[in-house]
Amino acid sequence: MENVGTTLVTRGFGFHFPKGYIYAAMAFSGAVEGHNVLARRRRKQSAEMKWQRAATLL
Repeated sequence: MENVGTTLVTRGFGFHFPKGYIYAAMAFSGAVEGHNVLARRRRKQSAEMKWQRAATLL
């Protein structure tokens, strides 16, 4: 979202950025966020499995 806002402000001052740069930045941001979501999910599942193993040992 910052890219879009920055681009709108710079266009207001008369500068122009190719749309490809903006789309590439948005795609990269989406890929990183998707990776973070998967990593969080795996960490949560890993923690739950540790608790289950500890409970079975008791």
